[in-house]
Amino acid sequence: MSSPRGVLASRVQGLAGLDRRAAQANVDAALPAAEWPLDALAAKMQQYCPMLTDLSADQLAAEGRGDFEALRTYLRRRGAEAYQQKARAFACG
Repeated sequence: MSSPRGVLASRVQGLAGLDRRAAQANVDAALPAAEWPLDALAAKMQQYCPMLTDLSADQLAAEGRGDFEALRTYLRRRGAEAYQQKARAFACG
């Protein structure tokens, strides 16, 4: 049986590539940024990481500034922050 920390660690490994996979699956970087379906991307990120409930299309547009790599960097940072928050919760519990 897996320990809670082991389960968390495996989810973190999954989150490490989630930003890339989710962005590439939901956003065609070849399209103009105004055409990116950021609402779908925000929903997909929330599906995989429920701690990102505050993520919105407007927030993604502001953080990405029309740059696909900036968008991925922001998603990676938010995923890491969610992991750190969850890890602290496990450490305290």
